[in-house]
Amino acid sequence: MHIPDGMLSLTHCAVYWLISIPTPWGVSIHFFGVPLVVILLGPLTAVIVAFCCLSIQYLLLGMGGITTLGANTFAIGICLGISASLFYKLISEFGMRAGVFSGTFM
Repeated sequence: MHIPDGMLSLTHCAVYWLISIPTPWGVSIHFFGVPLVVILLGPLTAVIVAFCCLSIQYLLLGMGGITTLGANTFAIGICLGISASLFYKLISEFGMRAGVFSGTFM
């Protein structure tokens, strides 16, 4: 779920922007897109793809907001990207299909 504009104070928005800008980890149309891109392209791409997709979703669909873009990028690009990568690496030792399924499912 995207956080709409006006739900977070500007202080919180600034903090999430600062966290999301220098972070090298992490993609998204939504929660199945992020893990799939992380598995295919590596965890370092998640933040860039999440930021781009969230920006387009806001501009074209009105989902989320500009002030909360940092918080949404943090949640979807960083947190989801890292956890999907970890689940994939952990479970893929038992098989590639199991790793892909667990990475996208979790």
